[in-house]
Amino acid sequence: MYPSSLDCDAQDGIITNGENSALSMGLRGHNFESNMSLAIRVKFNSIPDTYVEYFGNWEGAGGGLGLSENTHYFYFNQFSKSTNKYVPATSNKKAEPNKWYIVVGVLDGTRIKIYIDGKLEASTSFPAGGVLESPLDIIVGGNPEKDGSLYVPVPITTTNALVFNRALTTQEISNYFSKPNEPINYTATDALVNKTF
Repeated sequence: MYPSSLDCDAQDGIITNGENSALSMGLRGHNFESNMSLAIRVKFNSIPDTYVEYFGNWEGAGGGLGLSENTHYFYFNQFSKSTNKYVPATSNKKAEPNKWYIVVGVLDGTRIKIYIDGKLEASTSFPAGGVLESPLDIIVGGNPEKDGSLYVPVPITTTNALVFNRALTTQEISNYFSKPNEPINYTATDALVNKTF
């Protein structure tokens, strides 16, 4: 479905080339309801001056991890069924190119949160009613379009991508997702996706 012209990185990661490649995590049309988490170890090989969406399944539904336009602040958003719009948690931390980060987005029913390198960066109230599920796969490396193409693709390197059908705890994030200079070592079997590249 999504093109897969990917390259290997010297640190054993996978590089999406920012033009026509992405990594599918599957989960097309999965209903996360009001609890979910996304986690990724990522390095931005370059950062365009537009907004960047690098891990998710946006299409007037779903959501994911991105960088805000021009400022490059990290955010995590999901599409609220009750308000019919995306609700973001946006940090004051800017992404820098060629630096490793571990970014975790958490929706725990009433709050949407973003953690970077194990630290809570932003937390926002999320309306009751849950997330409107996306009809698309969750992908790494861009924003999926219905026809299988990418919108605003971004060249990144990643070594790990995880998707959970629950909200990770602060303690779990501190234990497993706080060392950006090392690949993620999450060995429990409860993740819907636990992909190492």
